[in-house]
Amino acid sequence: MTINQYALHVAGYIQSRRPELSWQACMYMAWRVAHCKYAMRTERVSFSYIKLNGQIRDTVGTTHLADVPADKHPKGLVPPEDQFITVSYFDLEKQEWRSFRTDFFIDLQ
Repeated sequence: MTINQYALHVAGYIQSRRPELSWQACMYMAWRVAHCKYAMRTERVSFSYIKLNGQIRDTVGTTHLADVPADKHPKGLVPPEDQFITVSYFDLEKQEWRSFRTDFFIDLQ
């Protein structure tokens, strides 16, 4: 899947969860999520999102396995139905795998 296709799917999900947002706002948010997700494949990324309890979380994460301790490498793949709803990442501060909902993403830092 290309980054363009991913962003379109995420924008559709965001609009279904947050109908008060315009399509343009959903696309902007989706592009920021897509850039974050794709950048984490090769580097450490600073970003923020809203946790389910309402707190804002500023973090540094990655999915680049060279930056993840060997004992923390993933055992399986993310189910395809979740790929537009959540983004999983390795939290470099807490040294654990975490995820956030795409509609709660704030921005890259």
